Amino acid sequence: MKGKSVITIFIVIVLSLSFQTVLSKEIKFKKIDSKKFGFTTAEITALAFDNNNVLWICARNQIFEYNGKRWIEHKEIFNHIDHLKNPKTGPCEMIVGGSFYARDIKVANNNHIWISTDFGLVEYDHKKWKLYSREFDATNFLNNEVKKEKRLERVVCFDIDNNNTVWAIFGSTIYILIDGKYEKYYSIFNKNAKKIIPRKFQFHCMDVKYKKKPFNDEYLIMGTSWGVLKFNIKNKTLRNLTPAFIEQPYPVYSINTYDNETFWLISNNEIVKMKESKYNDDWTIATISKILAFEKNLKFKHITKIFITPDNEKLLVVKNHNVGELYKYDDDSTELIFSLKTINSRSKINDIEISNDNKIWLATDCGLFKSY
Repeated sequence: MKGKSVITIFIVIVLSLSFQTVLSKEIKFKKIDSKKFGFTTAEITALAFDNNNVLWICARNQIFEYNGKRWIEHKEIFNHIDHLKNPKTGPCEMIVGGSFYARDIKVANNNHIWISTDFGLVEYDHKKWKLYSREFDATNFLNNEVKKEKRLERVVCFDIDNNNTVWAIFGSTIYILIDGKYEKYYSIFNKNAKKIIPRKFQFHCMDVKYKKKPFNDEYLIMGTSWGVLKFNIKNKTLRNLTPAFIEQPYPVYSINTYDNETFWLISNNEIVKMKESKYNDDWTIATISKILAFEKNLKFKHITKIFITPDNEKLLVVKNHNVGELYKYDDDSTELIFSLKTINSRSKINDIEISNDNKIWLATDCGLFKSY
């Protein structure tokens, strides 16, 4: 009897500890009272932690940094960049100048901050903000008159390699930023690429990676409207990584690198684990109906982003109608850990980052959120 009592007590203790462990892993979020720190809008568009674990927050027409204690607004950007000084009105009363809307933010190894906008790339070296833009000739139809004017071209996507070199895509061309100027590096429709590139082709996303063995070459992995392309920077050659069994067009909207040979892709309501192989057939595809099998109505659910944590956990950003949701996902289960439904019925999650202390930060249309 005494032995059974000891066993019973032991089991109770184990169950108790297990229950506490489960509770400790439960993720909850709180909304940051951003107005108190000087935010004039609730719309947060992009996030990034720099090399000192300082959080950079892009809101509409505002940029903040947060070091864990102080919130600092960088109003000086509007004085440093001429394009932001004087608003200009274009066709249909659209603001074509003077309006700042960050679409992406990245941090280089030298800790410089890079931001993608509708009018080019913006760099901050912690002293001054600089704009790197490309002009193109635009046709403006106004009052039955045709006018030619110069416009600044929007960056499709960009990335930064280990040597702090910036790679950017404008239209169908890959550029490299050298001494403050964009140098054309490769046009996707040149004679060498015509065999594998269809005419109705668009870039969506890009990632720069090094191959460990055997040559340590550098590559651009690019998500496109027709699948995935691998570009060898040294040799200027393209390789189609989309397997033959994939029906094209197969749009890839997001790429997240697990290691130098394994990538996670987001397509039309599918997640793809792509491991590069000799024959390009090592794709593991999970459809949204499998990922969210417990949901009754998947008609209006769309996966927009996959995020890999430092512990190699996968987080999925999902848009349900116009409402943002966050799921924890592995091969066997999916768990809803956050939804904006009860906060704002028409807000999506725009970006996600994780701090050194494993706190999840969410940029949404209705504010900034942090896990606890």
